[in-house]
Amino acid sequence: MLYTIIAIALLFAHPCQSMIPVAHETASSAHAGASAEALGSKAVPLGLERQPIYKVPELRSKDLKGMRKDYMNSEKSYFFIDNDGTIKPPEAEAENTAAYKERVREVLTKLTANGKNQVWLVTAREVSALEKEYGNIPGLNLAGKKGVELRPTNPTKLKLPDVSQIRNKLLQEASAISNRLEIKGDMYSEGPYRLRYMQRHDMAKDKSTEMTEMKKQVAEFIDKDEQFKDFEAIFIEHANQYEVSIQHKTYGTKALIPTLMLEKESPKFALSMGDMDMDEKMHEVMRAAGHRAIIVKKPKSSWQRFLAKYREPEPFDFKAGPAFNSFATHRLDNHQKAIRFLESLVETPKTFSQKFASLWKNWEGFFPSLLRKIHSKLGSGKKTENSLPV
Repeated sequence: MLYTIIAIALLFAHPCQSMIPVAHETASSAHAGASAEALGSKAVPLGLERQPIYKVPELRSKDLKGMRKDYMNSEKSYFFIDNDGTIKPPEAEAENTAAYKERVREVLTKLTANGKNQVWLVTAREVSALEKEYGNIPGLNLAGKKGVELRPTNPTKLKLPDVSQIRNKLLQEASAISNRLEIKGDMYSEGPYRLRYMQRHDMAKDKSTEMTEMKKQVAEFIDKDEQFKDFEAIFIEHANQYEVSIQHKTYGTKALIPTLMLEKESPKFALSMGDMDMDEKMHEVMRAAGHRAIIVKKPKSSWQRFLAKYREPEPFDFKAGPAFNSFATHRLDNHQKAIRFLESLVETPKTFSQKFASLWKNWEGFFPSLLRKIHSKLGSGKKTENSLPV
C-alpha cells in the first residue's frame, strides 16, 4: 500500500518543481521549509558574462551549502537587495501577504542583528517607499532612486561622489544641441548623476528622428573629451514620449551603493539580489569582485522562447518586464523563494531529531492533500455516499 501511494504521488509531482519550497502561510508554518540540505544541487558558472535567464543555474542545495559556509566563515558580509519583485511581488502596487511581510521583517532583522553584516535595500523608487515598510528595523540601510537618495538615519554613512562640474558641462552641451536641432522638449535633473531630456510624441516633427540625432550628437561630444569618459548617452522610447538620458555609467545606476561599499572594504562574502535589468548593474559589480549574484525571475519556457523568435515585435510583458540577459550566478523563480533562501542562509542548522520531526509533520499534511487530489482527478465530481470530503 505504501509503495502504491508513493507511486501515485510521483505521478502528480511537477517535473520542474524547484527544490526551494515555499512554505504555506499558516500560523504554525509561516517559518517552515526545507532545511539547507534538501534544496538540490547545481554547478556555478565562473565566467563574467551575461547569459539568457533560462541558462542561469537554479539555486540548489550544493550552492546554498557553499554560500552558507562562506557566509559563516566571513568576518564581514555585504547584502544588496532589491525590493519590488525580489522580496515582495513584482507589481508596483502589489504587497506581500501578512505572513510573508512578517517573514521578510524577521529575516532582515536576523541579518542586521549580526554585527558583521551590512544590509542594504536599494530601490528605484523614493526611499520613503522603503521607510514605510522597513524603517524601524534596526541596523538596516535604505537607499532610493537607485542609490542616490540615502535615508539620513542609515547606520552606514556614505559620501556620494561629487561630479557636479562635469555634469553641468554636459547639461550645457545637451541644451545647446537641442536648441540647434530645434527640439521641443524639457530637460530634467534626476539626482546628481543623471539628466533626462523628454519630448512628447505629439511634439516631434519627424517621429523619433530628431531625438535619435540628439542622442548621437551628445554621444559624440562625450567620446571626444576624456573628462566625460564615465558618462553615456541613452535613447529610450516610452509609450507617449521620447527620452535622451545622460548618466554616469556607475553612479547613475544601481551599481552605486555596491561600488562605494566595496571601495571601503572587501569582504569575503557579498551578495546581490534583484529581478530587473536595472539590477544587473549590482550583479555586475558583485561578479567583477568575485562574489555571487541572484536573479529572482522565472525564465520563459522553451515553447515561449520558440514563439518569441517568430513574433515581431514581441509584445511587452508589463508584469514580467523586458527580456534581458543576466550576470547572475544563480536564479530563483519568485520572491517567495528568495525569502526562503535568505531564511535558509541565516537559520541555525537543524539536528537530526528536528529534521525527522519536520519531515513527519510534512508527511502528515501531505496525505490528506494527496487524497483530495486523487479524488478530484478520478472522481466524477458528484457527491455520493462513498465520496471523500474535498
